[in-house]
Amino acid sequence: MKTYSNNKKAKKRDKRTQGGFGDAQHPSDDLSDIGRRPGDADRAGLSANDFGAETRAERRPGDSDRAGRMQGDFGDMTRSVEGSVRVGRMQGDSGDAARTSGDFDRMGRRPDARKAPRRRKKRRKKRFFLKLLLTIAILVGAYFLATSDLFAIKHVQIEDNSYYTKEQVQEMSGITFGHNLFKTHMGTVQKQLEKDPYIESVKVTRKLPGTVVITVKERQECFVVKQGAQFAILDWNGMVLRIAEEAPALTIVENLTVTAAKPGAALKVTENGLLNETIEFLKGVEESGLYFKRVIASNIAVRAYIYDSFICKGTYKNIREGMAQLKVVIADLQAQGIERGTVIVSGNGTCTFTPEEDIGPPPKSGDETSGAAIDTSGGDGGGSSGTGSDGAGGATGETSGETN
Repeated sequence: MKTYSNNKKAKKRDKRTQGGFGDAQHPSDDLSDIGRRPGDADRAGLSANDFGAETRAERRPGDSDRAGRMQGDFGDMTRSVEGSVRVGRMQGDSGDAARTSGDFDRMGRRPDARKAPRRRKKRRKKRFFLKLLLTIAILVGAYFLATSDLFAIKHVQIEDNSYYTKEQVQEMSGITFGHNLFKTHMGTVQKQLEKDPYIESVKVTRKLPGTVVITVKERQECFVVKQGAQFAILDWNGMVLRIAEEAPALTIVENLTVTAAKPGAALKVTENGLLNETIEFLKGVEESGLYFKRVIASNIAVRAYIYDSFICKGTYKNIREGMAQLKVVIADLQAQGIERGTVIVSGNGTCTFTPEEDIGPPPKSGDETSGAAIDTSGGDGGGSSGTGSDGAGGATGETSGETN
């Protein structure tokens, strides 16, 4: 049956299908198994058919194999051509896809990607300058706010003061009311106050909006060292706090050779070791609850006056070791109304009382020979007179203690 078509390609295809060879190679217009397109396959079939027509007349016995091989080679060429066409089309498609998404450089990056680091660097610079400007604006605003009248000093708060009054501490600090709180240097106030001998340390802080808090730690008056007609008041560190014409109600230490007594500096004496031992002795006395009105320092036998005529005598070591027993004896004597006499403290805390007052001159430091002579002369007798030496008082005290 003959078909009619207005399509020129269809007419040509109808003509080629009448050759027989094309019918065997292409039973349909669809693609073959090897992927040939209809037009390409028909042209390849026609060429093969023509080649077969020319060679059938002159074919020799071995020519059939060669012809078959040639046909196979021709088919291979045809398939390679078709594959290259497909690859070219695929490359064209990929190129179209690349063009639609943007061109790439040799490293596979878009041109925009090469500009991205520069853009990020510019953004970082912008953020840096914005932060800098914001910081400067905050600092300028804080400065004008801090220097305004809102933070003017209106109150000065004094804490832990005892020797000086609050008004005195505030006057010594040099703080001016109405002055800006942040313009007042706290370190300067601290150094100004610590110049005073009575102030050991100072802590100065600000309290918004207009208060200065001053916390002081004062040195305490502990004992007095007699210096001629004057008295040097000291703390437990031997620091001279002040020089007074009259002695305060503190223990007065005598028999020390003072070379320098300046307020705010350590007391300088010839007998430094004796001074340190006296300080440790007075600390122990205060801890025990006892009080001595006057102490005549000595390396041999110290005299500690409870009253003007009531004396406690012994070495620093013996008195410290017998402090508890001495406290009991003194309390018992005071309960009996006894305010005159001598309590001798010997080793192991043994206390002996004699009603006679020991008013002999105190031995000088290291004067062991004179002390022994006094003990000997006083021991021969005269203990009942009450005006003998240290040795006489000691003998009398022992006898009196046995009698009582």
